[in-house]
Amino acid sequence: MNTVESLIANNFDMKGETIGPVFCDALKGFYGTANVACQGIDNPPYTAGILDNFNGLGTSEAAINEAIRMFNLAYSKCPKTIVIASGYSQGAAVMHASIKTLSITLQNQIGAAVMFGDVRNTQDNGQIPNFPKSKTKIYCAPLDLVCLGTDLLTPTHLVYTSYSGQALDFVKSLVTKK
Repeated sequence: MNTVESLIANNFDMKGETIGPVFCDALKGFYGTANVACQGIDNPPYTAGILDNFNGLGTSEAAINEAIRMFNLAYSKCPKTIVIASGYSQGAAVMHASIKTLSITLQNQIGAAVMFGDVRNTQDNGQIPNFPKSKTKIYCAPLDLVCLGTDLLTPTHLVYTSYSGQALDFVKSLVTKK
């Protein structure tokens, strides 16, 4: 099997107890630890700053540029690797803004894009612009108001670790073991 690289923009660091590390562990559990590498977009340049929510893209240019750099790096070092793009909360905005600007070659390397608590869900009509909807899954918990286009955080916005199994099933439906 080709290796799988998970590029994760998480609202907290990859050592945290949010969906990023949990989803990474789920991918490793299915595809095998030796076949999966997870890379978070770290702080800095991705700070998940509150003011970044209001700039029209929902995140900072620095975070977007870092994600684009990492997509390019994955392709240049491992062009046959399947990339799983993932973002939680403002991290979903990082993925939306970066993926929509990638070349077709880089977009084709992305086997699936999975967003959780997506702050761009309403603005981008439940998809990532310029990217196949069939390769995208957006998870929005009932009553998670950020998924409805607001900046109001409720306790529901913190439940996404429970979505890791569903997200893994989506990825498995697109990226099969060889």
